[in-house]
Amino acid sequence: MSLLMRGAEFLSERRDESMSVEVLYTRPDQTPITINATPGRVSGEASQLEPMTIDSDRVEWVIKASDLVIDSTLTVPAIGDQMTYENNGITMVYEVNHDQLEKCYRYADEFKLDMIIHTVQGAIS
Repeated sequence: MSLLMRGAEFLSERRDESMSVEVLYTRPDQTPITINATPGRVSGEASQLEPMTIDSDRVEWVIKASDLVIDSTLTVPAIGDQMTYENNGITMVYEVNHDQLEKCYRYADEFKLDMIIHTVQGAIS
């Protein structure tokens, strides 16, 4: 294992441990799973999403690629999947959607340890 690979694994673990929140990942007609995800870059109005303040209705979530196992199958995000997050009694649903020039996800590193999922905020309850 290369020094770069070990460094990427270390950073992925630290991000997951210190910055992520628990979300429910749902794909239509399949069993929902609970994963850790870190909210990322967005644009627009500010809103409070612990552990950080994020903006607008577009959120990029960073997850460990190995966590996205749905019905015993390692998979990648698909348009229409949903990520549900509860914060201080408020439930927010984010739908996986493509970014303007990209597909609905991309890998965050060359080793494909983490992926960035593009979402748009849907329902709030």
